[in-house]
Amino acid sequence: MNSARGRSPAGWLKDAEGSSATEFALVLPLLLLLMISAFEVGRLYWSYNVVSAAVRDSSRYASRLTMNCSGFANSANTAVVQRLTRTGTVDTGAAPLLPNWTSDASVTITFGCVDNSSSSYLGLYDGVAQIPTVTVAASAPYAVGLTGFLPGFRFNAIKARHSETWGQQ
Repeated sequence: MNSARGRSPAGWLKDAEGSSATEFALVLPLLLLLMISAFEVGRLYWSYNVVSAAVRDSSRYASRLTMNCSGFANSANTAVVQRLTRTGTVDTGAAPLLPNWTSDASVTITFGCVDNSSSSYLGLYDGVAQIPTVTVAASAPYAVGLTGFLPGFRFNAIKARHSETWGQQ
């Protein structure tokens, strides 16, 4: 066994004991950062998929409601579609699909019309000059799960957004 006592400083430089532990200590922070980043990117992608599916389903639901080019025939349907987008159900008091997605105001519903005066769309729309459409757009806040590891960083601006337009069926 080599002893550092009694050796010259030049001998210390040749000593390899503990070099693996030192290299691991230098690389560990980078590996942890990569692992945490991969986890957060995966969670962000999952959040976007949840918002995308919720908007798609609620816009399809909204297109089946009675509406015209300026809005729903029943004004209460706006709140129902917003709640359906945010919670996945039309029931009041349901938990949101994503953490921190607490406001129905983050879901916007707009209406428009497709011109059918040239009778381009037949069948159900034969002879109808204006075909109503509904657009549902949502912007859900992304809740970063590992902010404790990165003190001082603010992730409030990250949002999962999606928009879908459907015509009345």
